[in-house]
Amino acid sequence: MNNKLKLINSLFNNIILRKPTPYILLFEPSQLCNCKCEFCYHWKEYDKNELKKEEIFDILQQAYDLGCGYLILNGGEPFIAPYFEDTLKKSKEIGYNINITTNGSMLHKIERYYRYIDNLTVSIDSPDEKHDEYRRHKGLFKKSIEGIKYAKKYIPNIKINFSVHDENKHKIEKMLRLVKELDCEIFLRLLVMEHKENADIADFRLVIKDKADIKKIADDIIRLKKNNLIVTPKTSLNFIKNEKKFRCYNSWLIMNVDSHGRIYPPCHRFEGTKELVFGSIRKNNLKEIWYSKNAEDFRKFAKKCTPDMNCYTACVLEPSLILKPHLRMIFEQLTSNSNLFNFFRKRK
Repeated sequence: MNNKLKLINSLFNNIILRKPTPYILLFEPSQLCNCKCEFCYHWKEYDKNELKKEEIFDILQQAYDLGCGYLILNGGEPFIAPYFEDTLKKSKEIGYNINITTNGSMLHKIERYYRYIDNLTVSIDSPDEKHDEYRRHKGLFKKSIEGIKYAKKYIPNIKINFSVHDENKHKIEKMLRLVKELDCEIFLRLLVMEHKENADIADFRLVIKDKADIKKIADDIIRLKKNNLIVTPKTSLNFIKNEKKFRCYNSWLIMNVDSHGRIYPPCHRFEGTKELVFGSIRKNNLKEIWYSKNAEDFRKFAKKCTPDMNCYTACVLEPSLILKPHLRMIFEQLTSNSNLFNFFRKRK
């Protein structure tokens, strides 16, 4: 089954049959990273007991057999993961469409890997060297900008992921000017509290905590969408702006697998601390884990849970609206360069 049919099958199963069927594999083969972002916990999870190459290959094949067709590789920094090139080759051999989420520091090596990559997402949190401070990597901003310019020769479809937080929220328009110069598109992600505040997993200094502030930023982004650079869906921004309630389907369409082979829900109540996992690939196969009691219990809990402002993140809100189904969200995905249905956008 090709990936377009896989997507249709997943949507049919999830929306009509109400059978959780993953299409997106969000995979962290390693948490090894050359940044120490203050708002991120992933780099703190790195240890020597991470997945071996054979385990990575097994996860890729099992997830594809289960229904996944689109692979998002992140981490950690994917380009410095121990088996990065082997992982890319195996993923393409299996049949995935592949997106890499990167900090941009290693894009000077893109010529070696571009033939395996369909889309590239580069995280930049300020249109200037202040970005280096947030990511705790001196010279990163310059490396990322030069890397994007170089990578455009090989991969036309490059997006910038801009995490809007308490210190850079006034720089959105300046960031848009930079994106236009680079001939890219931008996804604006509001940095809210994605993890328990009392968990010692990240520094929450930059997190936007004021609800009125979050809503104003969402409104500002809606106003700026007219320039066609912003791919953040207007529908989801309106949900944030108006604090509209939604039913959570975040673990129906997306399968999250970390560098220890744990399948976990992208829920701010559990994600950073891994207090809840559906299971481990080192103990059971993916199908058993995906339909396990832990997974089913969480899905029931999530559907009944009343979302708070920390739930309005892209990996939670957008798939939930697609699977509701929210017709305006689906229409927007089909008629713009937004996320899910843009996976099949052809290279120029």
